[in-house]
Amino acid sequence: MMHSTVSSTKSILDKFEELKKNGKESPEIISDIAEEFKISRSRASSITSFYDADTGSDRICTGFPCALKYSVSPNDETTRHFEKQSCLGYCDHAPVIRLGGKYFTRVDNSLKEIEESSKEYVMNAREDFSKYVDSGGYKSLDMVLKTSDFSHFLDKLQKSGLKGMGGAGFPVMAKWKSLPDNSRKEAYLLINGHEGEPGTFKDRYILEIHPHRVLEGALLAAIFNGLHNAIIAIKTEYTNARESIQAATAELSSHYPDIFQQIKVEVLSVPGSYVTGEETALMESIEGKRGEPRLRPPFPTQVGLYGKPTIVHNVETVFHIPEILSSGGNQISKFYCLTGDVKTPGIYKEKLGIDAAGLVEKHGSSGSDMIKAFMPGGLSGGILPGSEIAISLDFDSVRKAGAGLGTGAFIALSNDRCIVNTIHEVARFFEKESCGKCVPCRIGTARISMLLNDIVSGKATDDEIEDGKRIASVMIDGSICALGQVAGRTFIDTLSRFSWEFHQHVEGICPAGVCFSEGKK
Repeated sequence: MMHSTVSSTKSILDKFEELKKNGKESPEIISDIAEEFKISRSRASSITSFYDADTGSDRICTGFPCALKYSVSPNDETTRHFEKQSCLGYCDHAPVIRLGGKYFTRVDNSLKEIEESSKEYVMNAREDFSKYVDSGGYKSLDMVLKTSDFSHFLDKLQKSGLKGMGGAGFPVMAKWKSLPDNSRKEAYLLINGHEGEPGTFKDRYILEIHPHRVLEGALLAAIFNGLHNAIIAIKTEYTNARESIQAATAELSSHYPDIFQQIKVEVLSVPGSYVTGEETALMESIEGKRGEPRLRPPFPTQVGLYGKPTIVHNVETVFHIPEILSSGGNQISKFYCLTGDVKTPGIYKEKLGIDAAGLVEKHGSSGSDMIKAFMPGGLSGGILPGSEIAISLDFDSVRKAGAGLGTGAFIALSNDRCIVNTIHEVARFFEKESCGKCVPCRIGTARISMLLNDIVSGKATDDEIEDGKRIASVMIDGSICALGQVAGRTFIDTLSRFSWEFHQHVEGICPAGVCFSEGKK
């Protein structure tokens, strides 16, 4: 069976907005929601106060790639009334705004609609069933459906070394092996399409343009693990992606009707900000709760969605499964999102392990010698100096360098950038996106952000920076999820790698001339 629906949280928020438009006051709204959804008033209030319901309002992106482009500011007179959002999902077109339900970038001080953001563009550009089959699609699924012995296919996946593409890089086969054998019939496969980190837009692209490969990969993962329930959870704002994957399920059902009797596939629209994309927070949101991370252990493969064992995979992870099975898996590919100070930002599919200089020069059309620093895996992947630009962009190489490949969101920073000001922008993002559940993250992100504000203002001392390092260490050790841990680690690592630049700011000098006029306070 196939279901295209919304999460229970989304249903509650939709009702909340409907009642608001009808002129009801907040206390009455909460009572009506509690009665209709058969939940307590406190829970109704908790959910509606946590989520930023997307009502289609005008919005301006304040995400890092957009912040790097100075031609638009959240404080401009023309955009002051816009709601601010940390990422609108079109980072390669920075700066981005949403106006009247459409997405625009600013070129030569005028607005230009982003062509690929329109429904018409996506539905024409997407790979439909016929195109996918003509390119070899569903051959892997056909082979798997003809046998009950999956050992040959599992060996290919094992030898490929496929890892999760959502950030952590956890080995896929190790995750599958951690699923209890006696609970598989009740277990879930959850495909996480709730990306929200600035600089990352690959999942939106893959769902929009390659929905059938995602669907085939998800079905293969479910079959190999004996699962009968699969959920594809997509961020509410990604309406084109949701319609594309829904169209794919409808197309597939007419050709493979029996498989949907075996596996129930749901496409869910899930609200929430950046932290809701964390796998346990996503499950909380789907269950109709606040999208806050859970304490671990137990891990999702033991206790996951609705208390059942759950395998959580990123969209790109399952995208690669059919490709590996049909090609032998000798070389895994990777989608790299390239933004920042390059001439031609975009999403580029390359072999996993392309060197950073090659990515910048080949696809960014820019000189790698002009890169002062770069983020190999987005804001959560840390920052490396330009001297490391020859690094291979694979999980192990980037980790050995002291950073993370993350989602493969590569952000380039040119020689005229101020690193301290850059990290200040990153810290503000983490402060804004913290769900506030745990103290180390809630207090720590605010303190680090305030400290960096003082540094770029020339007000901080060396002793205060040392205090910041201690706070960041507590965040790393005590935060429940990766957000607080990464926020602390990013501050410490950047301070270590660019200590001279921090020290000069304490002395009242900004080498890039960004924080202080003429470079000095």
